[in-house]
Amino acid sequence: MSKDSHNHGKIIIKAIRRSGNTITGLAKELNVNRRTIYNWLSADSIKKEIIHRIGLASKYDFSNEFPQYFSEDTFSLKSIYQENEWEINSDSLEWKDKYIGLLEQFNKLLVSMSVGK
Repeated sequence: MSKDSHNHGKIIIKAIRRSGNTITGLAKELNVNRRTIYNWLSADSIKKEIIHRIGLASKYDFSNEFPQYFSEDTFSLKSIYQENEWEINSDSLEWKDKYIGLLEQFNKLLVSMSVGK
């Protein structure tokens, strides 16, 4: 493990605690188990995407600790809102497509039942 990546884990743990979060709370927020969080923090390297997810879930701005990865507005409220809006919209589209598919199947069923009379 490189000294630099090991420090990433320590920095993240300090930030989690400073923000009033716990590993358990963070795991619940990210929908992963605690072991996953510990594995992330002790791995040889921590992906930028994981640090970003942790920052958003713990409401902590890692742009000071990791300026090579993030700009100052990465963890801004506007950025968080836009990301959440995208997730909501993509979920809505998925459900919309499923709903339309079911309606089309139902219409075919009704047509086939009415033809059989």
